[in-house]
Amino acid sequence: MLVCNFSKQLSDSVNTVQMLVGFFSLVLGAVFYIIDRSPNTYFIWLSGLDINKINLNCFGLIGDVFADFVHTYAFILLTCGFLSCGKKGLLWITIGWLGFDLLMETGQYYPQMFVTLVPKWFDTVPFFENTQNFFRYGTFDPADIVAIICGAIMGYCTAFILNKK
Repeated sequence: MLVCNFSKQLSDSVNTVQMLVGFFSLVLGAVFYIIDRSPNTYFIWLSGLDINKINLNCFGLIGDVFADFVHTYAFILLTCGFLSCGKKGLLWITIGWLGFDLLMETGQYYPQMFVTLVPKWFDTVPFFENTQNFFRYGTFDPADIVAIICGAIMGYCTAFILNKK
């Protein structure tokens, strides 16, 4: 009975539509990544997909910045959906993800400084183990900053429209 009540409470408190839109945005971003990025890209290589191609870059500038847009957009929706917060919460979540993604992009502009800030224990955690290389070998691009800001604005607007509270 306790499990059923907890399950009901969880389903009542989670905004499923926001979470689904966020999840499918991440799936779309992954497909975009697989089609448009080099097979040596970390997440493609990690997946074990056998894609024998050179960077197609078939989407041009949009393909270059889409991952930054989608990451910000999707994680705003996933977080808002999971926490199922009110309008003030939507704003704080948006500001949080905007700040995080801008910080990560800025870290590519100052890689020496940011590499030293990465804790050693990140090396033992899946997905986090590549953080130093993200800063060390990543390329800062002002277009990514614009994509992150657009992703935050669109994420906030979508979460606001889909908000139940």
